[in-house]
Amino acid sequence: MMVSSPHHFLDDIHNYPLLLDHKALKFYMFSGEQDQKQHLISFQEECLLKLGLEEKLMVKFFPRSLNGDASQWFYNLSRGSIDSFKSLVKVFMG
Repeated sequence: MMVSSPHHFLDDIHNYPLLLDHKALKFYMFSGEQDQKQHLISFQEECLLKLGLEEKLMVKFFPRSLNGDASQWFYNLSRGSIDSFKSLVKVFMG
């Protein structure tokens, strides 16, 4: 039985195992003042190199690339509102 996720991801994403040391990932931090599209490109490039574009892992790691107002924005999203990287991109790009 899966425990209901207290996070913004659906349970299948939240419970997806991390298969590598997350410290190996080096993201450019996005605070809300930079270009959103450029941040997504940089984020996806880093994920391609380290994760092979594993979508569930990309979704789980995306909040770790945010700080300041952008981080606050993310943590104010509705619980369970993110079900894929595509949906994450859609809400991120507004």
